[in-house]
Amino acid sequence: MAASRAELDRLKSGFRVEDIEQARARRDLAKATLDQLIAGPRPQEIAIAREQLKIAQATFEFADSEFKRLDRLQKDQQAAPREFDAAITARKEAAAKVSLAEQTLSMLEEGTRKEEIAAAWARLAEVEQALKLMESGNRLEDINRAEAQLQAAASQAESIKIEIEELIVRSPCDCIVETLDLRPGDLVAPNAPSAALLDPSRLWIRAYVPESRLGEVKLGRTVALSVIGLPDRRFAGRVTYVAHEAEFTPRNVQTPDERSKQVFRIKVTIDGPREDLRAGMSADLLFDEEPPK
Repeated sequence: MAASRAELDRLKSGFRVEDIEQARARRDLAKATLDQLIAGPRPQEIAIAREQLKIAQATFEFADSEFKRLDRLQKDQQAAPREFDAAITARKEAAAKVSLAEQTLSMLEEGTRKEEIAAAWARLAEVEQALKLMESGNRLEDINRAEAQLQAAASQAESIKIEIEELIVRSPCDCIVETLDLRPGDLVAPNAPSAALLDPSRLWIRAYVPESRLGEVKLGRTVALSVIGLPDRRFAGRVTYVAHEAEFTPRNVQTPDERSKQVFRIKVTIDGPREDLRAGMSADLLFDEEPPK
């Protein structure tokens, strides 16, 4: 997520001033090169080439005259062979220098080649476009994509954070641990029970009411109750569940005596103080007494 945020900040801030100035310098250099190619050689360069041609021609004329003089002497056997060979070599070198000077002068007079100017135009267009891209900043599509990547990374990081939080098993209430069937190093399967908790704030009684007295039991009715371990005290409870089906006897019993053995399970939630009560105690529901306030 930090890397995605840094990339988004980089795209939003655009290119550095130094990068833009460097691109401008490349543009200026390409333009100067193009102008130089269009202008062609300077008049001074052409004049120098002409003077160099004259020097080469003068050197050739001297070498040619020396060659002709030694050629006459060589025919009369008055010149040494080595001297005559040196004259031949000097004449050839002078002729080559004249040819080189002529070609150099001709090239300068013709100016820059069209291909070089076209290449310089293309180079200038390339660096100008690169400069425009830097000055205009990054594309909006790239910024939007970077923002989407940042949001995806943030969501992934939040998901991982939630997974880490879920690795800690927390009790849903201020409860008492009744049983803990785990040891250090045990692996807990998904949705498998790992501990049994007792919630003292949600104590309730399971009782069974005969069918003959079922009419006295209504959902929400308050009822007094006594606990065997605390015979001198009365507690108040509220009926929160009444079963819809009878228990203990088959449904197809028809005789009145057997039907009286049918009972219905109810649940009474204890209200009020419950500090002395413990899970698993036996209690009696007293529907004939007035529940304590």
